[in-house]
Amino acid sequence: MVPMEQTAQEAAELIQEHRNDAILVISHMDADGISAAAIISIALDRLKIRHHVKFVRMLYRDVVNELVPGDLTIFTDLGLSLIHISE
Repeated sequence: MVPMEQTAQEAAELIQEHRNDAILVISHMDADGISAAAIISIALDRLKIRHHVKFVRMLYRDVVNELVPGDLTIFTDLGLSLIHISE
């Protein structure tokens, strides 16, 4: 298992690599999803990295098909709903 610090460092490096690209944050439309999106959005704002935030109810196939991904798309608080994509 990869230590959390290593995973966080890799994520930070990936975000820095895309700092001048279109970044999209997609999060669950509930209290913890809104909180998660706010945290990543504030972090990106502090780094002066432009981004957009979109909230979804679940990642059903039709929702995924309608998404226009960014050069880097960050998902927060949507892990379990990914199961619906494979159905």
